[in-house]
Amino acid sequence: MNWSDPNETEEEYLARKDEEVRASTGVMLMLIGFLVLFLKIAAVFGIFFMPDIYYLKNC
Repeated sequence: MNWSDPNETEEEYLARKDEEVRASTGVMLMLIGFLVLFLKIAAVFGIFFMPDIYYLKNC
C-alpha cells in the first residue's frame, strides 16, 4: 500500500480517507453489536440457570 502518493489530488485523498473511516466505523459497530448480543445471551442464561446454582448451595 502506498501511504504517500505525490500524484494524489486532495479530492482523491479525502475520498480515500472517507472510505477508510466508513470501513473502520462499520467494523466497530459490528463488534459492538456482537458484544451486545453476547451480553443479552449471558443475561438470559443468568436469569434462567443461575438461580438453580444458588438453590443448590443453600440446601
